Amino acid sequence: MRTLLLYAMIIWSSALSAQTVPDFNTKIMREPAADIKQTKNAATYDQRQFMVPVPSRLKNDMELLMGITGNHLDARGAFQYNEKSKRRIDSLTMSRDCTRIFGDPDKPEKCDRISFVSSASFNDKMMAYNDSIKRYQMLREFFKTANVLGGAPTFWRGFHPIRSTTQAKYFFLDNTDEENIMFINKVGLQSNFSSIYNANATLLTGVIPTWKIPLKFSMATNITQQTSERDSIAATKLPNGGLLNVGVLWPAFFKQWYVDNGKKVAFYLPIEYRYNIDDVKDNVAFNDTYYYHELSAYLMGTVDLLQKDDVVDVAALFGAFKMSYYNGGNQFSSRLSANKFWTAYATLGVQIKNKYTVSANIPLWSDNDLIKQQQVATLGLTFQPSKKE
Repeated sequence: MRTLLLYAMIIWSSALSAQTVPDFNTKIMREPAADIKQTKNAATYDQRQFMVPVPSRLKNDMELLMGITGNHLDARGAFQYNEKSKRRIDSLTMSRDCTRIFGDPDKPEKCDRISFVSSASFNDKMMAYNDSIKRYQMLREFFKTANVLGGAPTFWRGFHPIRSTTQAKYFFLDNTDEENIMFINKVGLQSNFSSIYNANATLLTGVIPTWKIPLKFSMATNITQQTSERDSIAATKLPNGGLLNVGVLWPAFFKQWYVDNGKKVAFYLPIEYRYNIDDVKDNVAFNDTYYYHELSAYLMGTVDLLQKDDVVDVAALFGAFKMSYYNGGNQFSSRLSANKFWTAYATLGVQIKNKYTVSANIPLWSDNDLIKQQQVATLGLTFQPSKKE
C-alpha cells in the first residue's frame, strides 16, 4: 500500500530540488511561439512565427543539403524540412542498396535499376552513401526537435516531452553545439537565517542517451560549515543532497503558454532519483559515512511577465512544490533517528537573466515527527556560470 501511495504522490505532486531549480532551456523558446495542434502526421500552427536557433555544427549542412541559410529556423517550417530530409534518406538508402560490383548477378526485387561500380571504388561509394545518410539523419533529428520544442504543443504532447538525445540536449544542457556534458554549471549558497550555511555545486551535468527515454544525469556536492552529530544539521542538508550525490532526472510533463507578445508561462513536472553519501561527524573515515536514497517529484511553475516587450530573459518568477521519499541504511537512521520518511517543501524565487537565482525554501510537512521538528526555512543564492547573459 505504501508503494502504491508513493507512485500516486509522485504522479500528482512534483518541482524543484530545495534551492536548485530543475533546468530547462529557455533560450530555445525566445520568440513569440505558435499554438501547436497535433494532427496524425504533422503539427499545425497559427499565424505567429517562432524561431529556433540553428546549432553551429549543422549550419554548413543546412545550406549544402537543404538550402537553408541564417542562424534561425522557423518552427512551423521544420516539419516540412523533416519530411524532405526523410525522403532524401529513403532515396539514398535505396541507391546504396541497389549498388553492386560489376559481375554480381544478384538483383534485389525492390530495385528498378542496378548501379554497377568497380570493385576498387565500391567501398568508397558505400562510405559516401553512409556519410550522406548520417548527415541527413542529424538534420532530420534537429528538425523534429525544433518542431516539437519550438512552440506550445497540445496538452497531451506535454507528457514525456523529451524522446531523443537531441531533444534532451536542447532541453537540459542549454547548448547548440556538440557538447554532451557541462562542468560546474551551477553553484549556490544557502542559509537558515541563523548559524547554518550550506554551499553546493553541480559538478557535472549530462544526458544519458537511452532509447526514447533520455535522462539527465548530474553529480553534485553539498557542504556545510558545521559537522555535528545533531539531527538538525543532517536534516537541513537533506533537500540539497549529501556531501556527494549523483542523480538521474526524467521530465514527466512540460507545458508552456505564450501571452502578451511572447512572454510565457510554463509548468514542469520532473521526477528525480538521487543517491547520497554524507556524514555529520568530525574526523569520520570514509567507510563510516552514511548513505541514503531519495526519490523526488516536483511541480514547478514559471512566469516571465516581468521583462520588457523588446527584451527577453530578463527575469522570471517561479514557484515549486517538492515531495520526497528518503530511504537510508542503518548509519543514516542513527544520525537522524529515522530511516524511511517523507518530506514536502515549497520554493519561491526569481531567476534573473537566466543566470542568477534567489529563492526561499519553506518546509511544509513530514510524516516523521522528529524530521518535522528539524526542518527549517532557508534562503539561497544560485549562480549558473555556464549560461551566458
